[in-house]
Amino acid sequence: MLGGKSDPAELRSAAADERDAIGRLVEAARDIAKGKDRDVKPPTFDRVTETLQAASVDPGLAERVRAGRLDKEARAATIGVSDRAPARARGAKAADPAANARAQRDRVRAELETARRDLERAEARRARAQDEVDKQTERLKQARTELADAKREAKRLATAIRRAEARLEKRR
Repeated sequence: MLGGKSDPAELRSAAADERDAIGRLVEAARDIAKGKDRDVKPPTFDRVTETLQAASVDPGLAERVRAGRLDKEARAATIGVSDRAPARARGAKAADPAANARAQRDRVRAELETARRDLERAEARRARAQDEVDKQTERLKQARTELADAKREAKRLATAIRRAEARLEKRR
C-alpha cells in the first residue's frame, strides 16, 4: 500500500496469511486432541476456527484467547476481506487500509507466535512423557529380570526340597 491507497493484492495476501495461521492453530489443536486420545468432532474445530477468526478483529476476544480464558465460542460480525468497500456512516472518517492490513498482519504474527510457543510447550511435554516412558520401560525390564531370577531360584529350591524329602522318606 502506497500513499494511503489500498493494494488489493496486499489485502488478499494478508487475508490468506490470516487463514493460514488460523488453519495451523486449528491443526495444532487437532494434533493435541489426537495426542491425548480425545475424540473431538469436526464441528468443534469449526467453532474453534470461527472463534479465532473473530479474535482477529476483536482485541478483547484476542486477549481472552491468548490468556486461555474463553467460556464459549465467538463469531466474527464479518466474513473477512470483501471485494466491495464497506459502507461508512455519514461523516465517518475513512479507515486507513494500510494500517488495517498492518494491524491484521500483526495479529496474524502474534497468533503465529502464540502457536509456536504452544507447540514448544507441547513438544516439551511430549519429551518429558517420552523420558518417563523410557524410565518406566527400563524399570519394567529390571522387574522382569528379577522375576525370572526369582522363578529360577524358586524352582531350584523346590527341586532341593523334593530331593530332601525323598532322602528322608528312604531313611524311614
